[in-house]
Amino acid sequence: MTTAATTASNHGILGALPRLRRYSHALAGDRRLGDRYVEVALEVLAEEPWHLREGGDLRCDLYRLLHRVRDALAMPAAVASANEEQEHILSLLRPLPLAS
Repeated sequence: MTTAATTASNHGILGALPRLRRYSHALAGDRRLGDRYVEVALEVLAEEPWHLREGGDLRCDLYRLLHRVRDALAMPAAVASANEEQEHILSLLRPLPLAS
């Protein structure tokens, strides 16, 4: 990207951040976690600027990247949550006598 395009892109990102953060908060169900998703998305964008398609819709590209980040970070949590739920169910069943 040229310097002028980069500057315009940066201004567009700054303008989109408040809505992106609100959306991320709702998506994550938690303000802190939502802000972390946005933070990671911006870090990814700094390292891999190709996520912003030239001539593409900046907001769509940012939301797409946010979803990719959320999906990548949420996978281990989903597995851990399923394991915790299974362990909770087993702990409820342990005191029950076994049928003979």
